[in-house]
Amino acid sequence: MATLYDQFKIILEKYSSENKIQILHRGFTKDYSFKKFNLDVNYNTLEQFGERLFFFGEKSKNFEFKKNNLKFKINDTSSETFERIFNIFGELENDNIPQEYYLKNEKKINYFTQENKIDFLEKVQNLHENCKIYLRNYYFTVLHQLDYNDFKDVSLMVSSSIENKVAESFSNKSGIKINFWKWNSETDVCNLADLPIFEGVPHPYEKEETIFGAIFPHYIYSFESEGKIFINPNIEELEDYEVLLYAGFDIDQSNFKEKLEIMTSYQTYLENNNGKLEEF
Repeated sequence: MATLYDQFKIILEKYSSENKIQILHRGFTKDYSFKKFNLDVNYNTLEQFGERLFFFGEKSKNFEFKKNNLKFKINDTSSETFERIFNIFGELENDNIPQEYYLKNEKKINYFTQENKIDFLEKVQNLHENCKIYLRNYYFTVLHQLDYNDFKDVSLMVSSSIENKVAESFSNKSGIKINFWKWNSETDVCNLADLPIFEGVPHPYEKEETIFGAIFPHYIYSFESEGKIFINPNIEELEDYEVLLYAGFDIDQSNFKEKLEIMTSYQTYLENNNGKLEEF
């Protein structure tokens, strides 16, 4: 007889085949993941890690820093933010860009020079606010995937993959692999023809899906390590799963801020208020 977890995975596959959700995976080393939750691999257990993962979720590097001038603000679409993005692209070393990706996008990569900065900022400011956010997050995604640049260490993005094997390779097989899903939202149609939009992705073999801000615990259904599967205890049997897949598991996050300060290395955190992310 199929377990509740097996039944839930079947539901996920059904909604994935209908293109309503994406099933995603994120891998990392055990030491890296334990440190985020103030745990020690020599003394703490995977069960203790699971309690914290299913309560706090997995957040980007940006939230490991207190608010300072290096951080990007979560909803900032100001000229200063786009100028900073422009400068980071302009400072990219060609040797740090995959050759195939560079050859496909040479003209667009070389657009980011001082003589084009005013033109770039003027075009951005003429965009609708939703399109500014879309463009900003698009550039954040490219910089995050390129790795070697000033954005990576304060990135607002979290890497994941649609491929199990890719996530396992990042966990070095002996680490941890998180399994979660993302609801496929409709995106705004933006006219960005006059701005640099790159062809392809830097590392196509990674099948990367970059998540903005955080993987909320409400969408993590399990994690795997040392040949074991650890299941989110909030999985329950329902007649209608569509609302759950859209809104996520119902998790009691009482005393969240106090627990965050004691039990994690995160300095700030996100709240999802009716689809808008806010940092505290």
